[in-house]
Amino acid sequence: MWYVYMLKCSNDALYTGITTNPEHRLKQHHEGTGSKYVRSHLPAYYVYFEKSINRSQASKREYEIKQLPRSEKIKLVEAFTTNLLNRSLTEFAEIRGSLMNVLLGTKPSIR
Repeated sequence: MWYVYMLKCSNDALYTGITTNPEHRLKQHHEGTGSKYVRSHLPAYYVYFEKSINRSQASKREYEIKQLPRSEKIKLVEAFTTNLLNRSLTEFAEIRGSLMNVLLGTKPSIR
């Protein structure tokens, strides 16, 4: 699995790249063995992820994102963040509901 990602750098720039291992790639960036640009604008953190099925598709999408104006990149980040937040809240509500059922000894509803 390949990932297209955006990092927000210390100068507020949005750096776009691809990787198969996001955790390792961020570590490389922070150790100074990633890109030269990020190395000189640390700290940086992930603000966007997108899965791709192969390197070719990831590279094409990386190029597309790099061609976008900053305002469009920010829209991608905002949509990603909102989706992540909504998904997290939904998952939290489901977990909370399951825990309440266990605590109260009730059966969960079947959807």
